[in-house]
Amino acid sequence: MQSLSTRNWDMKNKFTLNTSADSKYFSRALNLIGSVRYQSRVPPNIRVWDLGLTRLQRLIFRTLLVEVSEIQKFAPWWNICYSWKMYVYHAAPEQIFLHLDAGNTILGDIASVYETIEYDNYFLIDQGQTIRTISPDDLVEKFNPKADLTKLAFAAGNIGLNKGDSRVASAISEAYIAAAEGYCLGFSEVEKYKYNQGFSKVLRKCDVFRHDQTVFNLIFTKYYPNSKLHDHQQYAAVKNRPGTLIFNQRTYSYRYILNVCDKKISLLILGYCLITDTFQRATRKLKWKLRNKDAPTHLK
Repeated sequence: MQSLSTRNWDMKNKFTLNTSADSKYFSRALNLIGSVRYQSRVPPNIRVWDLGLTRLQRLIFRTLLVEVSEIQKFAPWWNICYSWKMYVYHAAPEQIFLHLDAGNTILGDIASVYETIEYDNYFLIDQGQTIRTISPDDLVEKFNPKADLTKLAFAAGNIGLNKGDSRVASAISEAYIAAAEGYCLGFSEVEKYKYNQGFSKVLRKCDVFRHDQTVFNLIFTKYYPNSKLHDHQQYAAVKNRPGTLIFNQRTYSYRYILNVCDKKISLLILGYCLITDTFQRATRKLKWKLRNKDAPTHLK
């Protein structure tokens, strides 16, 4: 185990890793950070975008030399249907921008990912769906009428962008404006059960509307129609296979939390995570039971 004093986390490193988290994803963001620091020869700086962290969680991040950045309420729906993600792309100050969703675990050095962003101006990962699958006709017409809808869509959570490139910068700017105007809002027919009151109650006519991902795919491919995509089984794998660099396990993991700093402090942080996560799981289970208490037994 190496402590803060023995790893070069003095905010002078060339690259920054961005992630985003609220209080429910605090431990998952910590595990991501610990895995990056453990696996990297030269660990990047870390920035966490605050989606609803508690005061204590923000303090813990800052104690660990993690920068916590505020997401401005740029629209009434800023935190609905991932509209905030376009703000993160837009507001992140570094030129070489990399964002990984909290819940990912890094299994090797990601220096090559930053090199790819510098060389290609982007780092995009396939999602297994076509742009046609995630895009309603009205948004295609608005943002990119010439889009090749048979092209595979890329993910919006694990993504790298060179903001020094004029085309990338233009795509980010357009996507941010689109999010502010409400174009990330809504659900397709198969996901109507996710409807909430208010701004998100919009029906999008496509197989599976993907909110920010739909909007950014349409806009970005206008500037880079032949962009190459990297294999999700290597860079966003939901199963840990040989060759996987980024494991998107989508659940609680505590394996690397002990690597975020020296052992005594990390043990205290781990204990806090275990307690808060247990409480959150119990609360969610209780709420579910209360909502479904009158349902027939075979449906519970």
